[in-house]
Amino acid sequence: MKTRVSINGYGNIGKRVAEAVKKQKDMELVGASKMNPDYHSHDAIKRGISLYAISNPDLFTEKNIDIAGSVEEMIKESDVVIDCAPSGVGLMNSSLYAKHPNVKIIYQGGEAANTAPISFNAQANYDDALGRKSVRVVSCNTTALSRIIKTLDDAFGVQKARVAIVRRAADPNDASKFTLNAITPTTVFPSHHAVDLNTVLPHIKITTMSCVAPTTLMHVHMFFTTLRNPPKDVSDVFRVFGKNKRLLIVSAKHGLYSTGQIKDLAYENGRQFGDLYETGVWKEVIGIDSDGELGMSLAIDQQAVTIPETIDAIRAVTESADKETSMELTNSSLGIGQMDLKTAVQSVKQRN
Repeated sequence: MKTRVSINGYGNIGKRVAEAVKKQKDMELVGASKMNPDYHSHDAIKRGISLYAISNPDLFTEKNIDIAGSVEEMIKESDVVIDCAPSGVGLMNSSLYAKHPNVKIIYQGGEAANTAPISFNAQANYDDALGRKSVRVVSCNTTALSRIIKTLDDAFGVQKARVAIVRRAADPNDASKFTLNAITPTTVFPSHHAVDLNTVLPHIKITTMSCVAPTTLMHVHMFFTTLRNPPKDVSDVFRVFGKNKRLLIVSAKHGLYSTGQIKDLAYENGRQFGDLYETGVWKEVIGIDSDGELGMSLAIDQQAVTIPETIDAIRAVTESADKETSMELTNSSLGIGQMDLKTAVQSVKQRN
């Protein structure tokens, strides 16, 4: 029997989760909910997604948008609800979910860690989420760090990590908040990313700092780590990373010297919404200094990187697959690990 999944909040993340769920052979999308009728509502209908009203259904009727019912009716038809509401609203929704004790809830990383019993990253702590009533998928930046650090920790042992994070100012469609001509540091030390990382990898010693830059195209990390058993050469790091499909090695030699080119690569590979589910790692920037510290630069698609983990979380809370099976099913369905870098090489040749 397929797991029935619904999306509470159909926006930038909600639409991506909905499309990912539709690609899973072991899942069925019940529908998605909206607070207000807007272009996302019309988009859901065009994509064949049943739409449910969170509050006033008359608002949708007035704009000729057909709705399938109320958000409570949607939840009743579901085994799992993915809460994709704006940050902070998920906690407010918890009283609604409490009325449905047999329904599992998956929150997004914009919610506080105490919104659910545990935070979740598929690679880091999948088994801890098995059968849970609710979990919280960690944020986009933390998801990327979890993949990198868990991979390095398993192979070499991570003694300490230090990360400088350059965050995008807003998503491409968000005109309400944007730093136009300034770089704004996060005025707290460490930034919340270190605290968030320790919710899924509590044994890791990590310090993070961050700032907001005037861009909408992805986050960038400058990542440094001291390893307990350092590799003799960076080729050992490439070999380890190459086994993880959720890490993508990109090269400036292929024209991928900025987040703009990386997003373009995703579009050229036919990725829906131009999404990069993988954590990008620049080949030219990985290095080991004279003290044995490993450094690298990472690229993170803030709207896409948590989508695979959200799909894995569905299988974890329903206990419908083990970690390895779930991650492989998710990877295969979303084309993760199948990015054709030849398109980037061809683009460089055409420009030259």
